[in-house]
Amino acid sequence: MGGPPRRGRSNKTIERGWSMHRREFLRRIGGAGAAGAAGAPIALTGCAALPRSGPRTADIIGETEPLEGLVAALDADAVALTAAAPPAGFPPAFRDAAALDPTRIGVGDLLDVTVWETEGGGIFSDRGGATVIEGAAVEPSGRLYIPFIGPQRAAGATLTELRDRIRAALQPLSLSPQVDVRLNEPLSRLVAMQGAVASPGVYPIERATTRLSAMLAAAGGVPVPPEAVEVAIARDGVIGRQILADVFDEPALNVALRPGDLVVLSPIRERFIAMGATGGQAEIVFPTRPLDLLSAIAAARGLNDFDADPTGVFVFRWETPAVADALLTGPPPPGAPAGPGRPIVYRLDLSAPQGFFVARSFGMRDGDALFVTNAPLTELRKFLQLFNSVITPVNTVNATGL
Repeated sequence: MGGPPRRGRSNKTIERGWSMHRREFLRRIGGAGAAGAAGAPIALTGCAALPRSGPRTADIIGETEPLEGLVAALDADAVALTAAAPPAGFPPAFRDAAALDPTRIGVGDLLDVTVWETEGGGIFSDRGGATVIEGAAVEPSGRLYIPFIGPQRAAGATLTELRDRIRAALQPLSLSPQVDVRLNEPLSRLVAMQGAVASPGVYPIERATTRLSAMLAAAGGVPVPPEAVEVAIARDGVIGRQILADVFDEPALNVALRPGDLVVLSPIRERFIAMGATGGQAEIVFPTRPLDLLSAIAAARGLNDFDADPTGVFVFRWETPAVADALLTGPPPPGAPAGPGRPIVYRLDLSAPQGFFVARSFGMRDGDALFVTNAPLTELRKFLQLFNSVITPVNTVNATGL
């Protein structure tokens, strides 16, 4: 066409170029040194070496190495067992404690003692009538001082027992004495209420406020939804925590209070982690409580249409030992980490319709990890993309002759 002839490459040059690209391709997919292998083994090796965000379904369920001591099917039995598991939080010592007797006297209490003498000429009154001793304090020794009869043992006694004790001591000295003892200020059984209550402060345990829910009402209640509040009780060096909504729903968690308890209410933000082939990989705050697995998947923007394996939806959790032992058929695998319970991986199959009902019934917990594996074709697609990125330059050379 009037210009210099187009110069091409010799076949040997093209073959050398392809060999170089092929060696680089095999090196990238982990198959270096396998140039003579068949296409299928190369593809298999390449898929195993491709980058991914976590294990494959086969890695988790243990197709090559059984993991009966770690992986459990998420079915109706698992839902029932996890739902029946006792709620974590307040220790047994808190839950089993009996309500305090509001009439029992303690050190530091202020008492009002009234003495009646039915006849004149008594030691308290020369004309009969009543004599009131207001705000008498129970001493550190546990005794209460009464004029004319001296210290009387008070700490540990009920108001009725102390009344009878004082009257018996006055009997030889007074004329037909009658005695009444009332609690002025129960300073020996105070509870501190702090945090997200309407009126923080120090409150006494009285007849109407022996349990947690009643004390919360005395402190003005909680101005936020109970599902979003954690209540912590510090007692004798032990701290128990519980979701406030659980306290209202479960009578056993409406624990009896003890003198010196510190009750702190704090807003909570329970979280779970979403990873793998979900719409978004992140640490996600529970949007509602309780939160079921299906809602958690929705909060993670669902399964990725292009990557997700619906049979490979997993929840990683530290489970209570009783539940884990009932669901798992083997011992924990070697090297299983120690933690607050026994590690377990629940597997959900969303390829079947009933899987959605199971997910709707399975409750998520704070700290759970939701992981969705890639579908097998996703690995193949990645392999083909990598293969295409290597082979395209060679095809271009062949087509253009450059």
